[in-house]
Amino acid sequence: MEIQEWIATELFLKIQNTTSPLEVFHVLAETHLEMSLFPLTYIVHSILCAIRLREDPAAFNYCQNNPVVSLVFFVIIVNFGGVLLSLFLGSPLVGLLLQNGDLKTIGIPVLMWFLVLFCPFDLFYNVCKFPTLRFVFDVIGVLRKARNVMGGVLTAESALGSGHAVAMVISGMLKSTGSLAGFHMFNLFCVGDDPRKRIDYNITFTTKTCFLLAVVFTAQVQGIILLTLGEVLFGGALIIIAMRMTGKMLAVDDILAVPARMLWWLTTVLSPQPQTRTRLQQSRIHEKED
Repeated sequence: MEIQEWIATELFLKIQNTTSPLEVFHVLAETHLEMSLFPLTYIVHSILCAIRLREDPAAFNYCQNNPVVSLVFFVIIVNFGGVLLSLFLGSPLVGLLLQNGDLKTIGIPVLMWFLVLFCPFDLFYNVCKFPTLRFVFDVIGVLRKARNVMGGVLTAESALGSGHAVAMVISGMLKSTGSLAGFHMFNLFCVGDDPRKRIDYNITFTTKTCFLLAVVFTAQVQGIILLTLGEVLFGGALIIIAMRMTGKMLAVDDILAVPARMLWWLTTVLSPQPQTRTRLQQSRIHEKED
């Protein structure tokens, strides 16, 4: 049965039998957990990674001058989260790029790399820049990040046990933010000192949300949070999507930085300021002392 027919029948019947919004949320969460989003999320992830290279003048210039090397690095960047997780847990890297039983994990990045960077007249890249399509890509990217965090935490639990909470959080972070580390590696070893390169070592909104999700998933695995795995996954993804939409409406890249800036402003305003004296006041004080 195709996915469209399944959604129109099974999911509709499940929602129809619910009696409260919480039950609807539970049905959607469990359905989302059971669905296999590969290769859709992997295609979107490859497109977003290629767009990041395309929008960096220094990286794009290197890709044009060294296409073979950049292609090899790009395939590594797309799968770098799994590489870091395997190295952290001591798992073998053999078969990492063939984890789905075929060459899709290599073929998809190669195809997206060519379409975004070398498509004639930048046709594919310009289509991907449409605001509506870019928003859809961002939503799918959030769903993939959330699943990667969950996958990293569960992999660490099966390899080390549920008692290693710190290792589970680190594993979720590595699995979900590995591509960002791959871009930094690409800029360091390939782009070099090109003044046009765009590199930011600040903690991004994505890194913060992945860390928070890793903590929440770890708490759920250890029984601290009384929610199902599907509810944590679906609810966390919805919250991050809502925060991204709020940030876009407010023209803020990192919505999580707004409360921190407001707190800093309040502490600056409410804290007692040191009394400063003008030169005239200081001279009068010296005259009185004399």
